[in-house]
Amino acid sequence: MGKILGIIGVLAVLAIVIYVVSVTIPESGNVSEKNGRVVFAVTDDTAELETISAVNLTVDRVQIHSSAKGWVIITEKDVVCDLLELKATGAAKLLADVQLEEGSYDQIRLDVKNVAVVDAKGQSEAKLPSDVLTINANAEVTADKTSSVVIDFKAAESLHVTGKGEYVMFPVLKVETRNEVAASINAAENVVISGGKVTEQTNAGMDINGDIKINLKIPANAVIKIEGNLIKIEGESAMEPIGQTCLTECNGECETNIFVQCKSQCDIDANLACSSATQADCRAKCGSSITQAACQAACALSAKANCAANFKTDCYNSCETGVYANCKANCQGECQ
Repeated sequence: MGKILGIIGVLAVLAIVIYVVSVTIPESGNVSEKNGRVVFAVTDDTAELETISAVNLTVDRVQIHSSAKGWVIITEKDVVCDLLELKATGAAKLLADVQLEEGSYDQIRLDVKNVAVVDAKGQSEAKLPSDVLTINANAEVTADKTSSVVIDFKAAESLHVTGKGEYVMFPVLKVETRNEVAASINAAENVVISGGKVTEQTNAGMDINGDIKINLKIPANAVIKIEGNLIKIEGESAMEPIGQTCLTECNGECETNIFVQCKSQCDIDANLACSSATQADCRAKCGSSITQAACQAACALSAKANCAANFKTDCYNSCETGVYANCKANCQGECQ
């Protein structure tokens, strides 16, 4: 039976960062003033995957598309990225730094040569339904402005294992386009991006045929097997919304931890607030009537209990509408 790898509730992310940078070309250069600079980089900003020590992704071609120019080859050089190493260092590795003609671009294409997974048993290759990823991503190259297209590979949702222990990757992606960013590359070819305005966010995942589908992914419980060169999913092969598993687990965390902890604190606070003072007030109202003893006894039994019940009702409601609701709202944002 197939299963998805990774720590529950945590997404492993590989980010292909495309910086579209318009620059002023020195007079001695041979590049047109209408050209812009495009920098490609790879990073991983996630927790490590369970049982896996390395995920080495090799990209051997990057292309970008425009309606005016068609597909333009950015690089055909092999670039190997260890996603877990990038995660540990927090670095973004440079894929390519090229000049690109000013204009509008609408797609990115990545050719994946292989994905090598290293675990306790050694190294094995993860199979993909298609080694060509064509992703819709609008980018503008304009004079004196810098834009970026960030493609996050959510490794924990992408990597599956068959019942025979074979790795299969159905890439799950989040594409974000930004304008007016600041981008820099240091001597170690690490890329840093900051600032800018988000103009587009798209979630997408690869299906069993190798096509990229918007806001869909292969579910974690899919039963996957490899027969020859074919990847197959047994039984129901429907995809599920991206972020649904994450959202369910995150909401569960809110329920079992955040909400429960808040209510537990309500109980403590109720006992403190409704102890001696509440009973004393009740007993004072009993006066010296013949029923004083009964009245005072009732105070001990009911006054504190009623106070605590009312206190906890209000407090629980506060947990529900404030703490719990805020936690779930944060889940919604984190799982996009």
